[in-house]
Amino acid sequence: MENEQEKIMQLTRIERESEELEANLQFIDSQILELETINITLLELTSSKTNEIISFLGGRIFVKANIEEKDKLFVDVGSGVIVRKSPVETINIIASQLLKLKDAKAQIEFQLNSYQNHIRRLYEEAQQNNIN
Repeated sequence: MENEQEKIMQLTRIERESEELEANLQFIDSQILELETINITLLELTSSKTNEIISFLGGRIFVKANIEEKDKLFVDVGSGVIVRKSPVETINIIASQLLKLKDAKAQIEFQLNSYQNHIRRLYEEAQQNNIN
């Protein structure tokens, strides 16, 4: 009986940790999508012949704007620090961030798969014990 309670506690813990990993995975997926979208926008910006854009202000509000310098962007590099970078430098930064996010995603998917296999084994053991 005590062994069954331990397995139930273990199963509950693993299911909770799996849910946390799934939430982390969703967050990482949204970050990857955002960075890939920014990358596409940067590529379009650098190849565009016009300096006119529609800029997002927030809250579903946009404004038509003219870009004075396409060759220098203001990039937040963390902790509120903003530096000037070229589009190519910015694309390289994004590529590096994407690699890190995709690596983290792979690690989380591996851990999640491991948890799911463990949960499956615990359920199978429980079913075997109920049959016997």
